[in-house]
Formats: sequence, C-alpha cells, structure tokens
Amino acid sequence: MTLTYDACSLEAGLEEISIAGRQQLVRDESEVWVLLPTKGSIVEGNWTVHPGDVLVLEGDDPCVLEVEPLAPSGGFVLMAHLRRRDGRALRWMP
Repeated sequence: MTLTYDACSLEAGLEEISIAGRQQLVRDESEVWVLLPTKGSIVEGNWTVHPGDVLVLEGDDPCVLEVEPLAPSGGFVLMAHLRRRDGRALRWMP
C-alpha cells in the first residue's frame, strides 16, 4: 500500500501492529491516528473494534491506549499516523 501526501507539510506513516496480548500504544497529542483492525477484533477501554471498523484518535483523545485482542488468537491492526511538520496539532474534522 502506498501513502501519498504533501511531505512539505505532513509526516505520515503506515504500520501493521500485531496485538498478541495487552499492550500500550503511545500517541503524541499533535498526531492523528487511524486504527483499522485487519485480523481479529481489539478492545480499547470501552470500545471493541472489529475488522471493517475504524478508530480515529486525535487532540484530547487518550494518548496512551491499552489495547488487547478480543480472542486469544490475537489480531493485527493497520495504523496510519499523521502529524503536521510545523509542530501544530493536526485536527480531524468529521
């Protein structure tokens, strides 16, 4: 998968994360994260996120996420992370 963006104003990346047990993901407050489960469901606090669902985190959303797989077999999450190069907070507009 290729991610196309304006590299002069944004930093962006994609990573696939294996969720095999309870773990912490730490987000900078200026970043926007888009989490998409690709295999299995994950639990984050009061939310259960299934394949086909998207969890968007930005601004005053939690910066430390405690995630775990719903099933003992684990799961995978595709995470897109975006931030402005000028250091200001990138905001998500629904």
